Amino acid sequence: MTPNTSVNYLGGDILVFEGTGFGTDAKAVNVTFYDGTVCDVIKVTSTYFACQTERFNTSTTGTVPIKVEVNGAEDVSQTVDLLAQA
Repeated sequence: MTPNTSVNYLGGDILVFEGTGFGTDAKAVNVTFYDGTVCDVIKVTSTYFACQTERFNTSTTGTVPIKVEVNGAEDVSQTVDLLAQA
């Protein structure tokens, strides 16, 4: 994964996940955060996919785990840090 080190709690950041075997069907890729926030998949290729973050829950802070599901296989090894809310 090659996201920004920190993402804005207001959403709009693009996260890029690199690897192999993703296919090209955006419906087969789901990205959600521990708090339930969704990262909308905007592009899928066989070697990477990209998603755009939605606005995070106002009570979510710090490091947030990411759940990535591709073609039924799940991974929860990635995290992002949320920028502090002003």
